[in-house]
Amino acid sequence: MSHPPQPPHSSMQFPAAKWIQNDNDDSDGDQRWAASDSQFGGNKLRAPKTLAEEAEFLNGGKKRTIVKRKRKRVEDGVSDEEEDPYTLINIEDILSPIELPTDIVRRPALRRILLSTQIDALAKTSMEFIEGEKNFNKILCRLSAIMHQDDPRYLDLTFDRTIEQRQKYKEDVEAANAAASTLTAAATGETSNVVDDLDPKELDQEIEAQIKERAPATSTTKDSADGNEDHDMHQDDEEEKQQNKEESADVQSPQQDHDHDMDADVEAREVVKRVKELLLENINYSNEYISRLQGARNKLCKASMQKDTLWKELKANAKEEDVRNKATPAYHH
Repeated sequence: MSHPPQPPHSSMQFPAAKWIQNDNDDSDGDQRWAASDSQFGGNKLRAPKTLAEEAEFLNGGKKRTIVKRKRKRVEDGVSDEEEDPYTLINIEDILSPIELPTDIVRRPALRRILLSTQIDALAKTSMEFIEGEKNFNKILCRLSAIMHQDDPRYLDLTFDRTIEQRQKYKEDVEAANAAASTLTAAATGETSNVVDDLDPKELDQEIEAQIKERAPATSTTKDSADGNEDHDMHQDDEEEKQQNKEESADVQSPQQDHDHDMDADVEAREVVKRVKELLLENINYSNEYISRLQGARNKLCKASMQKDTLWKELKANAKEEDVRNKATPAYHH
């Protein structure tokens, strides 16, 4: 007679049975994920014991559990950091006067001043400024040497422009001036007057009036010229010769001046001269800036060395005082 199949062991029936905890197993080492009354209020996450503490109170006949922040215990009693943020600050150490120089070593607020690295950081920053300014000063000195033709690699350097370049520059300047004048005229409303003056009908009338006025004058001059033509022939020849000589002399002098002006680029030389002056001025300012930075850095380095020396002396004196106090016995009455 066959026996009915027996159910397997409870540990083999459910794969997750090892994660299920029975209500009867109550031990101190077990950690519950839910409260005993989880079937009523659901799961509750508990805060860590180091951060919070639980407290219970009755409200309307019901017992409720709340989580409170743990209060820090000090010698004076219970105090909260949020309510009293000055609990850990000793006012006496801050406001009490210094009786001995070695008190600086024993007080944290005063000790922090001597151990600060702000002076060293300022000295380092000033050195970075000095290095950057020196590099810029080198560039200015090199450019000044090139402009003064003191650099052997740029001895044949010329700043004069060719005749074609100067003429083109003048044409560009004239065109720019003309464009600027037309723009200003258009802005002020003078373009309308210019168009009226250049009306072709008015120009034709003015030309006809001038022709009529010149007609009788030309007829009288012809009659007088025919009568005196033979007498003044010789004098006209001599006057023409003298005028030609004077004109040739007058033409030669401005032509020579023009050639001299075209050969020497005066504008370029003025610009080069101004650039040289500005370079020398900037070099002098740069040297003055570097000297002042170096003076400030020297003072910072000296202060840092004095601070380190003072700290070492105070620390040694404090150690000697501690050894002396330990060596001398304390007398009790």
